[in-house]
Amino acid sequence: MGGGSDPLSGSFLRGGHDQALQPDTFAHSMLCFANAAVHAGPDYQVIFPPNTEYGTQHAKREFVHWPIGQEMYFKLDRRGVDLSWWKNQPSPVSIFAWNYEDDFVGGYDHGKQAGVIHVADHHLAPGKKFFTWGMVPRGRCGTKC
Repeated sequence: MGGGSDPLSGSFLRGGHDQALQPDTFAHSMLCFANAAVHAGPDYQVIFPPNTEYGTQHAKREFVHWPIGQEMYFKLDRRGVDLSWWKNQPSPVSIFAWNYEDDFVGGYDHGKQAGVIHVADHHLAPGKKFFTWGMVPRGRCGTKC
């Protein structure tokens, strides 16, 4: 892995390489997470690629329209809710972008005018995920760390 920092811009870039090993000849599904944690607040918005029309849970049990929900999701009525905004997540939730054609996922804090983007070849790393603990008190426990 290599990385570099530009003290003038305050940015940091880090590259990496992962390899999955298959223990046998049978097909297995696999989840691989390379998480980037960011400070989230009322002005934070998740940016899935523009072609993303749906999000899904782990194991693809439920789907929700993206970014404006049109159905129940995680036992909550998400009709008319812009799911891309952190402030609109009242409880812990995972949303995987149902989009296997684009190479990025990101987020932007409109108040801080700063954001983050993850870029990966969608042929090698097709997944894009948004997770939050939500706005509930339990979800804000990380702010005390």
